[in-house]
Amino acid sequence: MDRTNVLNMFNAYQNGVKRIGVTAEVTLPEFEFKSESIEAAGLMGTVDAVAVGHTDAIEQEIPFINADDDFFNSLMTGQNVSMTLRGSQQVTDSATGTIKNVPVRVVLGGIVKKIKLGSLKQAGLGNPSFTLSLNYYLHEFNGQKRIEIDKLNSVCVINGNDLMAEINSQC
Repeated sequence: MDRTNVLNMFNAYQNGVKRIGVTAEVTLPEFEFKSESIEAAGLMGTVDAVAVGHTDAIEQEIPFINADDDFFNSLMTGQNVSMTLRGSQQVTDSATGTIKNVPVRVVLGGIVKKIKLGSLKQAGLGNPSFTLSLNYYLHEFNGQKRIEIDKLNSVCVINGNDLMAEINSQC
């Protein structure tokens, strides 16, 4: 069995163009599924009914080291921005102790919602960022699709389980 170690390296791409040195770390988004609280006869208190496959708005902040051409060229407001993060995750085979690397790919699609210009700091980093309102998220690990959410095309796949298949077949 493989035991994960570290993300050895990653690169960021926007619309297929490699952006070298734009960021040191990207915190991936949280997903919260839509729900309604229900109180009714026969229930012992409140129950949250989760709407299968539907998520609240998903935001993704993309941090940069400084506001430069790569940063300003990324601010395509009103257009869909596609960001791809490709990495190599180091794992150890627990049976043999052998270290190997497996690919990680995260694809983000959305519209620029917020622009943070950061700061001007002598001999320092500015740390600007922009935030996408995501309509698409894909997370692959070792060549396998683990999460795919496509809000515009009614897709929600979690670890190979297509949560919307039955629902989509009925609508």
